[in-house]
Amino acid sequence: MQAGFAYVALMIAHAPPVDAVLNVERGVAALYGDTSYTEMEKRVSLWRNSSDLYRKEILQSLARALNDRAELRLDDAERVLIPFRETGNGDAHYEYYPTQDVLMKCGRAAWAIGLILSVPQHMPILHHQLTPAEHSKRANAIRIYISTSEEISRFFDKTDYQQVADILKQWSKLPSSQIDKVLYLLAAKLHDSSHTAFTNNTGLHLPTCVKFGYRNQLSAKQFQKAKVVLHDLFVVQGKAAWAIQELIGVELPDIIRDLPEKEMKQRILTIEKYILPAYLAGTNRQVLR
Repeated sequence: MQAGFAYVALMIAHAPPVDAVLNVERGVAALYGDTSYTEMEKRVSLWRNSSDLYRKEILQSLARALNDRAELRLDDAERVLIPFRETGNGDAHYEYYPTQDVLMKCGRAAWAIGLILSVPQHMPILHHQLTPAEHSKRANAIRIYISTSEEISRFFDKTDYQQVADILKQWSKLPSSQIDKVLYLLAAKLHDSSHTAFTNNTGLHLPTCVKFGYRNQLSAKQFQKAKVVLHDLFVVQGKAAWAIQELIGVELPDIIRDLPEKEMKQRILTIEKYILPAYLAGTNRQVLR
């Protein structure tokens, strides 16, 4: 009995505050009630830049609406090119190009999820012409994106090399239907230049990090066997590039924090627009469009 009470107490301790949950639900309900596309964008932008915990609650709430095909209002629809809808003013001078059918509750939820995870162009499209079976299939694929994003967060939270390497090993065994989501979410992190801790590098030689004050703690014997990594593993984008490289087995342009801005953008573009698409095209996976 005591063990049962202890378990309940633990769950309560780790649950978000009631006020926070209500705030999330009110915010998501407001998104479905928005009739202005610009207001929708502002709301989702705030969520995207919120804390990890709050963002997680938002994503879970949005996921619950992915099978809800209710129609929604949008007063400025003539300025919005909505997939599979006859919207716009007819002269193709649209101001907004959402990747989902935001005139449906499920589509608006999917649109928000894509923006929050920074992968809107890779999300399966939910629209009013889908059969129930196809709709359910796509909604489930979007839910996998959400659960995968939580795995990605745990990957970047880990600072121990062996733990990080173990996660990469687990990902390498995923089926193709899941590994593409891991790669897309990692690619979104290529734009994050924030610093991250990384320790216990006894199996790595990081020559490009020496100029930033890093010192290898390797014996002569360890040095001979160490794996050389040229990406800067002390910034999120460098760690993301290394992870992608390990998963696809293709050497990527080095991502190092002191690159000139123009050069950094070019290297990231090369990975996102050329290397990753070429790798994924080789798997012959069907895109849900």
